[in-house]
Amino acid sequence: LSFTLRRGERIALIGDNGSGKTSVLRLLRGSIAPASGRFHIPGFIAVGHCYQHPLWDAGMLHGHLAAAGIDETRFRTIMGAFNISGAIFDRPLDTFSRGELKKIDLCRSFHEPHHLLLWDEPVNYIDIHSREQIEHVILADTPTLLFTEHDRTFVEKIATRVIELKPPRIASSSHYL
Repeated sequence: LSFTLRRGERIALIGDNGSGKTSVLRLLRGSIAPASGRFHIPGFIAVGHCYQHPLWDAGMLHGHLAAAGIDETRFRTIMGAFNISGAIFDRPLDTFSRGELKKIDLCRSFHEPHHLLLWDEPVNYIDIHSREQIEHVILADTPTLLFTEHDRTFVEKIATRVIELKPPRIASSSHYL
C-alpha cells in the first residue's frame, strides 16, 4: 500500500473485514509497528482520532474530560452540533447506546484543531439525522481525513478519494496430511 494524503483530502479506506483497514489506522496512530516498509507523518502534524470502539465507554464523561484536559464548555458546544444534550453528563457511560458512545468519540476528535483526522468507522451505530449532520460539518469544514467505513453512501458523499484494500492472500498447499 502506498499513498500520499494532502491537505483537504478525505480518503476512504474500504474493503472487506480483515483487509487491514483498521490496521492502517493503528499503524499511523503508532499503536502498532510496521512489519516492513515505512510511513511518515511530519512531527508538526496534529492528529485526531475516532476509534472503531470508542475510547471512553465507562465512568462519567466529566471525569474523562477533566483527565484529558478538555474544556467542558467547548465540548458541550461540539455536542450541540451532534444534537447531544447536556443531560448526557449525568449518566454513566456504560448506560450509553453504541451510537451515543460513537457520537462522544466523534466530539472528542473534533475538540482540538487537528491537521489530520483518523476515523475508524465513524458512522457505525449513528442515526441518519446525526450522520447527515456529520456529513454537513465535514463538507463545510473540509478537514484532512483518512477514514474507514462500510457505509457506501457516506463514502460517496464524503471521500475525495477511495482506496480499496484486499485481504492478504494465504498460500494454499496441495499437500494434505
